Amino acid sequence: MISIIIPAYNAEKTIAKSVRSACEQTFTDIEVVVIDDGSRDATYDVCCELKKEFPVLQVYSKPNGGVSSARNYGLEQAKGEYIVFCDADDEMHKDMCMKLFSALQQKDVDMVICGYESSALNGERRGYCHGLKNGTYLIQTCFSQLVVKGFVHPLWNKIFIKSRIQNYFDETMSMGEDLKFVINYLGTDGVVCLIDEILYTYDISVEGSLTKKWDIIFESGLPNYKLLVDYLTELNIKTEDLNDYFIALIWGQVVGCCKSAKSPSEIKEILKQYYIPVRNSMIRNLKGITYKKKVMRVIMLFPIGVMSCLCRMIG
Repeated sequence: MISIIIPAYNAEKTIAKSVRSACEQTFTDIEVVVIDDGSRDATYDVCCELKKEFPVLQVYSKPNGGVSSARNYGLEQAKGEYIVFCDADDEMHKDMCMKLFSALQQKDVDMVICGYESSALNGERRGYCHGLKNGTYLIQTCFSQLVVKGFVHPLWNKIFIKSRIQNYFDETMSMGEDLKFVINYLGTDGVVCLIDEILYTYDISVEGSLTKKWDIIFESGLPNYKLLVDYLTELNIKTEDLNDYFIALIWGQVVGCCKSAKSPSEIKEILKQYYIPVRNSMIRNLKGITYKKKVMRVIMLFPIGVMSCLCRMIG
């Protein structure tokens, strides 16, 4: 059985679509575990109504303790041998569990990672794939590339084996707990299967979602950076290029922020908060790196620099 865990807080406007996408999976040996984390709106009531329609749905309510606390509670309640996570404003594609489970069984691996898409405020959908060949990898051989592509941090594009989960989510961390959970799960001997099919929709169109989802990536930057350095060292992977990996990751998120912004003034604020510090860091670190890397950094800076100039022109 697969347990799909959905933590929810004040998600009355979006929880129904997330729950439906989980309950309507083509893989039928599932349970959907929703943890209402002390919501002040009708999230719990919406889920209780949905339970009448979907027998596989289990709904729990607890005092507010944060998303890590809610996920841990969900893990404690989960009866399945396998775990999939879903956010309360996102959607799973109907074949997601079927394809993740099939790959997990066929390849005899510890984790399967799939592609995903973002759904922006303007209706634009953008797909993300890992860029590596489909297949099985020791974590040492693909971790750095997956970090750059943004495929390590999310929980919701993966399937986990419950018996392998030795460490739950760190409830003392406000940022970076997802990454820590994934790293602890994989250890130094983890084997992953990569499939490039897009099986999950990551919704950034909900009011407040732009701030919620993009800010988290930046605010968690330093804790995540330290986690990555420590883990790469443990895997005996060189860390000298991690600055470039991390800058590339931040750059990608800045572009995503700008594309999802509602107005030129919002783009200006994003550039002020995120682009300028990243730009300064990249320029500051040009000394001592190869010519090729210097060129790559200039190329990385160019698109956002153009956006910045356009914003100044618009006023």
